[in-house]
Amino acid sequence: MGPDFKKSCLITFFFAACCFAANSKQDKKHDAARKDLVRALTAHTEVAVIGDVSLRRKKSVTLFSIRVEDKKQLEMTLDRNNVKVLTSVNSRPFLTKFPHGVSSATYNVIIHLWDLQEATSVVQVYVDCVSVGRFFTTGGLKDILLQNTSTSTAFHRHMNIVTDDNARAIVRNCEQPRADRPVADERDNLLTSAAGNGVGDAIVSTMVDLIKTMQELQADFRIQMRETRQLVSTMANCYMCKAPKTQQEQPLITCKNNPCYPGVACKDTPTGFECGSCPPGFSGNGISCTRVVAGCSTDPCYPGVQCRDTPNGYRCGPCPPGFTGDGRNCVPDTKPCDSNPCYPGVQCENTPDGGFRCGPCPPGHIGNGKECKFIRGCESNPCAPGVECRDLPDGFRCGPCPPGFTGDGEICVPLGACASGPCYPGVQCQDTPEGWYRCGPCPIGFTGDGLVCAPVRGCDSSPCYPGVQCRDTIDGFECGPCPPGYTGNGEVCEPIQGCASNPCHHRVQCQDTPTPPYYRCGPCPPGHIGDGITCHKDACQPNPCFEGVQCVSAGNGDYICGPCPPGFTGDGKTCKSYRGGCDPNPCHPGVQCQETPFGYRCGQCPPGFSGDGETCLPYRGGCENSPCYPGVQCLDTPSGYLCGPCPPGYTGDGVSCNRFITCNDRPCFDGLNPKGFRFKLAITRVQCRDGVDGFECGPCPPGYTGDGQGTGGCVAIPKRETCEMQPCFPGVPCVDIDTGVQCGPCPEGYRGDGITCEDIDECVEGDPCDPLTRCVNKSPGYECEACPPGYRGDAVSGVGLEFAKNNKQVCVDINECVEGDPCAPGVRCVNLEPGYQCEACPPGFRGDAVRGVGLEFAKNNKQICVDINECVEGDPCAPGTRCVNLEPGYQCEACPPGFRGDAVGGVGLDFANNNKQVCVDINECVEGDPCAPGVRCVNLEPGYQCEACPPGFRGDAVRGVGLEFAKNNKQVCVDIDECVEGDPCDPLTRCVNKSPGYECEACPPGYRGDAVSGIGLEFAKNNKQVCVDIDECLEASPCDTLTRCTNLMGGYECSACPPGFSGDAVSGAGLEFANANKQVCADINECEDGNNGGCTLHSECINTIGSYECGECEEGFVGNQTYGCVKYCDDKKTVCHSKAKCVRKQTGEDGYLCECGIGWAGNGEICGRDKDLDNRPDEELPCPEKTCRKDNCPNVPNGGQTDSDGDGLGDACDPDIDNDGIPNRPVSQ
Repeated sequence: MGPDFKKSCLITFFFAACCFAANSKQDKKHDAARKDLVRALTAHTEVAVIGDVSLRRKKSVTLFSIRVEDKKQLEMTLDRNNVKVLTSVNSRPFLTKFPHGVSSATYNVIIHLWDLQEATSVVQVYVDCVSVGRFFTTGGLKDILLQNTSTSTAFHRHMNIVTDDNARAIVRNCEQPRADRPVADERDNLLTSAAGNGVGDAIVSTMVDLIKTMQELQADFRIQMRETRQLVSTMANCYMCKAPKTQQEQPLITCKNNPCYPGVACKDTPTGFECGSCPPGFSGNGISCTRVVAGCSTDPCYPGVQCRDTPNGYRCGPCPPGFTGDGRNCVPDTKPCDSNPCYPGVQCENTPDGGFRCGPCPPGHIGNGKECKFIRGCESNPCAPGVECRDLPDGFRCGPCPPGFTGDGEICVPLGACASGPCYPGVQCQDTPEGWYRCGPCPIGFTGDGLVCAPVRGCDSSPCYPGVQCRDTIDGFECGPCPPGYTGNGEVCEPIQGCASNPCHHRVQCQDTPTPPYYRCGPCPPGHIGDGITCHKDACQPNPCFEGVQCVSAGNGDYICGPCPPGFTGDGKTCKSYRGGCDPNPCHPGVQCQETPFGYRCGQCPPGFSGDGETCLPYRGGCENSPCYPGVQCLDTPSGYLCGPCPPGYTGDGVSCNRFITCNDRPCFDGLNPKGFRFKLAITRVQCRDGVDGFECGPCPPGYTGDGQGTGGCVAIPKRETCEMQPCFPGVPCVDIDTGVQCGPCPEGYRGDGITCEDIDECVEGDPCDPLTRCVNKSPGYECEACPPGYRGDAVSGVGLEFAKNNKQVCVDINECVEGDPCAPGVRCVNLEPGYQCEACPPGFRGDAVRGVGLEFAKNNKQICVDINECVEGDPCAPGTRCVNLEPGYQCEACPPGFRGDAVGGVGLDFANNNKQVCVDINECVEGDPCAPGVRCVNLEPGYQCEACPPGFRGDAVRGVGLEFAKNNKQVCVDIDECVEGDPCDPLTRCVNKSPGYECEACPPGYRGDAVSGIGLEFAKNNKQVCVDIDECLEASPCDTLTRCTNLMGGYECSACPPGFSGDAVSGAGLEFANANKQVCADINECEDGNNGGCTLHSECINTIGSYECGECEEGFVGNQTYGCVKYCDDKKTVCHSKAKCVRKQTGEDGYLCECGIGWAGNGEICGRDKDLDNRPDEELPCPEKTCRKDNCPNVPNGGQTDSDGDGLGDACDPDIDNDGIPNRPVSQ
């Protein structure tokens, strides 16, 4: 027995032992796992019960069951054809079957249970990763288990429990396409890992390694089997092997002997004959050919399926109706409609997504097709007395009321005051003898006097979206906000689309976020500015302003140019060279003009204005006072501040921003039915959708008209005898005419008179599908299945005969050779129809020809050509060297260290056997001289050895292998290092080892101590060097008398000079440095700082030692340090604030008045800031005039200071003027 066979036997034995141990532990743990099932179902929202179930010895097995008080609440069994689900609803059993078809005796089963904590739980069953059915329990499983004390559960012993994320991961793995799904052993690993009920991580890891090893052995075995078959075939067809031993007895075989396969060309040569290629559909060497694919003669297709011979074999047509497959293998096509889920007499149609669709209800019935309700006709006399009744397919219709009466035909009332319909819709109106009317009570669910009714909305009817809190109010109810990730008014909530709604600019990247608004827009593209939601082209790129003039983008597609350069004049966009002087004065009135060699220069703008002096504009203030709305970008410009766009969800000019009205404000029509009753499911509500610019209301519900906004946004359309009764076929337009109604043509895919429409069978009449695919008629339309493997062509569907005839499905053969590249490098690929073939591997490689069908098969089954391994079969390398197999050939690495011999390489077994590598031992002692002087070297094989160092030196014996090692690793005998072993020096000094002995350097600055040297460990240990710290503060006094001196280890430190003095902190080390670098603190003259020492302008500043004092105002000025020093007016009497101007009194009066400048307010003698320019200061001033009182709206101009509610906040900026808790008006959009 070879080593591979022994290895496989050992693996098989160990694998069996592991499986036995696993099953033993699994049985012991199953009872505990069954107890854990109740905890899993009550503590988690999602549970999966998974495992492999065998039916080899049983007709059926129980998969899962829940019993409540000894009655079956839920039970699932599996037999060879069906999954049977027995449920109990109100103590009545219901049995449901989900067919799955026969495929094997062992099935992988997943029972997926979710919504366990909801009112209704969902259970879905998968057999071999195919969903076989879904059903809903009556009552949530958690409530069932918690509310009943005598509850028991059971599940198959080979199944395990997983919860939440693990359960979802396994179900997602099952639902993904088969090609992407893990193979069986990978799936088992996933189940074991997720379930947590395996036999231990160690065994699982061992099993994974064993499985991989067995797969490798299987692959090797398959290769050897192919090589053996090829060798047997070659030997069987070898005429030379069968010939006589002597050459004289060998007959020359020629084409006359017909040695080739029938139909194969034969050619005579001097040495014999040559056969051509095998016929199409056959493979071989020309002497022996075998059919690649059988033809139709072997009846390869499913009974009833058409077979067609092709040059490469055969092709099966589509499976019979009711079956599915590739034509060779067909299985019953089990679809939802097989269980007759629709109402009796209603047509059922299977849909491509695995569901079904029910047709319209029978005449006289109404509903969705799955459930239909009988509609009463005229036989029940539903109309008012004297009113004609007419039966319709979906009920009845009453004629008009008799003369003198009014109504809808069902109810007719005498004409009177009630004829105008004064009461609330649905409220009975009664005429009175006096000619008035009386309204009855409001409908159920409404309150009022009958004339006006308002809905009474309480939380008892659960009107809010699931999970949304409901609060009863005086007039009904109020829903809280939608759950995270949803938007709406609380009654109707829809998932927030985030980036799916494309909220950002089309060239800006969008990123979903977990918080409102649930998306984040990236930066605008180059050359654009904005918040990412809206992006505008940057008006400053390219620069539209004059050369050298700064351009500032305004953010709304506009821009602002700065002032023109010196010597130029203009608006910044256009600048012209100005060569004139100051006559006439080109500057702003009141601005000084100065002539220059290049023209002129204007001085600064007057107080309250800003600009370049030539153009001055009232200054509205800069960004320092944060004039913009919080979160809005502020930009300083020459004329003041400029605010950017409002934040997302707000609108305005950037100074003031108002929040959009959103769907949470419930701005849309909130849904009343025609009788005034509120639908619980809000089927007549108008849908609300939040957008970038606010909310958007959808269309009004059927029977209503309007814009959908507000409580009056939808108004009921008055009833009349029109097409409302829907007499036409669904989808057919209806037109009211004098004689009744007129139905339009039938929809596409139907034929008829508009009232009755029949489906057109496009499959029969249009023949739209390729002969290789099956055509399925729909209602309406048709569907062609996808093209079979080896052909390209999607499933095709359409509606109408004309479309079917003009859009024929075509299946085109796939060239797997070009698109799949299935063959090994250097091997020729031949495309077939269908499929492809890779020829055999080229000489020097082992590998068979490969044949397959389909692009997926070609990509997943690449041909492999294996190189001959000369290392294994030829053993060409010397002992101890590694042989590397190449493709083709081999390579022996160089001889190992200690031996001499080159690397050897070659191709072929013959070369390998005749050119064996040879390695010769190297004498490292002679050639490498590896030992220290005086040490003996002994040559070894391989390697060498140096004896130990002589007395007086420290060094071990050395041993090595190889000349390179010997040269690079010379033996060294080292002197004893007293610095390391004796530690003789102070930690602050450096120890230098000598040969022999050592030396300690002198102590560093700041310490006292001499250098020390010696020889030997004993001297080093007994004569330790010591360094003592010097106190520079005590011995040298290096610091100024105003600072503190701190002695440090190895130095000192002087603190910084006190305030009012100049001089840094000083530090140093040693007496020499301390004596040479004394600290000096010098007094600072604050009055010479260029800002008058901080004293008010035009006042006296007096320097003192370490400080300064502010004195009185200078001569000609009056004031103090609080309000400044200002000059007298021209009368030498009146004194104004520094931000005020002197204004001469009116004609006839002497003296001056003080008037605060623009942006300032007060009595003139005292002025304070006035941001909104309404002559009221932003802060209270110490003066008695009204103009000194604090502005009650500092950001909104309101000179009258009106405050209706006296709350200190002016009406101009008070959102609630009368202080009644209700805003003045709704927040604007």
